Amino acid sequence: MQYRTCKCGKAERWDTGEVVWPCEGCDKCKTTYFNGEYRELQPHDYEVYYLGGSTPRPVQKCTKCHHIERPK
Repeated sequence: MQYRTCKCGKAERWDTGEVVWPCEGCDKCKTTYFNGEYRELQPHDYEVYYLGGSTPRPVQKCTKCHHIERPK
């Protein structure tokens, strides 16, 4: 495992060798986690996804990194 941070050091994560998606990183400095080089943060590619339960709730889910944007 490796410890990875963004360029400014605000966003951090332990890397287990999985893919670092171009939409994962720091919102402050707009860079991805260091993986040989810092890259510019790309926008999430959201699609509607329904959470299960008694009443399905629609949420926005990124097709790349699987980040879920919950309604406020």
